[in-house]
Amino acid sequence: MESNKHTFQWLNFIDRPAFCVKDGKIVATNAAAEERMFYTGMSVNEFITQNLRLYESFENGTLYCTVTAGDTVWNTGVTRTDDYDIFIVETDADDEHLQTLALAAKQLRLPLSNIMTTTDDLLSQLNEIDPEAKHTAGQINNGLFQLLRIVSNMTDARNYKNKPISEFETVNLTAVINEIIEKASVLTEQSGISISYTAPDEPIFGLFHAESLERAIYNLLSNALKFAKVSTTVDIKLVRNGNIASFSVCNINDESYDERNIWTRYRRIPSLEDSRHGLGLGMTMIASAASVHGGAVLIDHPTPTATRFTITMEIKATGNPGTVHSPIFRISDYAGGHDKALLEFVELLSSDHYEDIN
Repeated sequence: MESNKHTFQWLNFIDRPAFCVKDGKIVATNAAAEERMFYTGMSVNEFITQNLRLYESFENGTLYCTVTAGDTVWNTGVTRTDDYDIFIVETDADDEHLQTLALAAKQLRLPLSNIMTTTDDLLSQLNEIDPEAKHTAGQINNGLFQLLRIVSNMTDARNYKNKPISEFETVNLTAVINEIIEKASVLTEQSGISISYTAPDEPIFGLFHAESLERAIYNLLSNALKFAKVSTTVDIKLVRNGNIASFSVCNINDESYDERNIWTRYRRIPSLEDSRHGLGLGMTMIASAASVHGGAVLIDHPTPTATRFTITMEIKATGNPGTVHSPIFRISDYAGGHDKALLEFVELLSSDHYEDIN
């Protein structure tokens, strides 16, 4: 035991509850983990109540799932190494960070909305006088859409993280994803990145939380396309295995990052880095959507240059197979009346796509 304590002293330098698992049991913890009732010797069967099979089967990368201690459910990132699995548990401080961002976004949303409305009117009048001004309009609109997406993510990340599970509706998951992939293919066809998509021929009907699911799919796609190397193919798959649906997006990239911190980038100290990196709020919404649907998120590497993001969802029975809602989600209008695809893919698209939207 003393040897273990010496070997795992680094756990105490992690600012959140953390512990290590080997051969299905906890072999070391830090003090914060013990305060939350994770103890040396506990079996994974005692605290992983969902996604145990996925946890046992993943080979590399990071898994984001839920664990249970006492009567409390915690969101947790798990990194698999050659020797053991490292569990890092989220805390109330993570929610406090998200709440601060949400309050800031609330202050920004009204003036941004006013600017966009005024700009729409101004640019439409300018276009009638000077058709060449369309290019300038596209550049302005592109910048405003980028701001709107940031503000919307700041507002909604905490909302989705704490979303009640009472707002499920019957949808055709296959049709919903097909529609989003089709939009992505059309909008990004000149980017130099191809999309390969496979899905079951038969529809997948179930109860899903519409708001969180749509945002998760859009964020998975935009992240994969943003970091993909030019002239490569993003491989997208929707698979059903019994009552579990898996949606995966795999790209070829030369990007390296610490996967253990990908879910909480909003907690980091500002630094110089790749401009494509954001606050990580999209990943927070992806993880929240998985949790709401009884699933998990897995980041792994099928090859050394490929990164694959997979979100799993439990297909909840509809109760009434004859009641099917439209695949068009009735969700809150976070895009301010604009096309949600133009908002979600704003970092990928040229200003040309934003010339005629006002």
